[in-house]
Amino acid sequence: FTKASIYDPFYYAGMTPVIGLKWDWDSGRQPARVAQAKAELDATLALRDKARMGIPFQVAEQYHTVHSHHEMVQRLYEGSRSGRRWLISVYADFEAGVEETDKLVTAFQGYVLAYGDYLRVVNAYNMHVERLRVVTGDIP
Repeated sequence: FTKASIYDPFYYAGMTPVIGLKWDWDSGRQPARVAQAKAELDATLALRDKARMGIPFQVAEQYHTVHSHHEMVQRLYEGSRSGRRWLISVYADFEAGVEETDKLVTAFQGYVLAYGDYLRVVNAYNMHVERLRVVTGDIP
């Protein structure tokens, strides 16, 4: 069964398998690629080890920061309460006519500044608690 219009050069098995192969004559490239991949793997493993060594330091640092901010929150809470008591006593004296306006304004400024510092430190404390949760792995 042969026709002149149908011609298949790959019908005969002659050199067909040899033509389909990919010849790679660069024998020096393979060891270089292996060495490059090994170097990249070693760099990644070294980076992982460095990160693991830094984790305990980050946890300790955040723990001490949270602990110090907790103490600051307690002290500033006491300070803002004292400032509020001072403001109330000066206001009562002002209403009684014993104190002047400038002492009332000074007491009000002291209370506002103490309470503002307290709120600022409470916010910082909450942020450091969340950072501690992140470095300990509690929050991904």
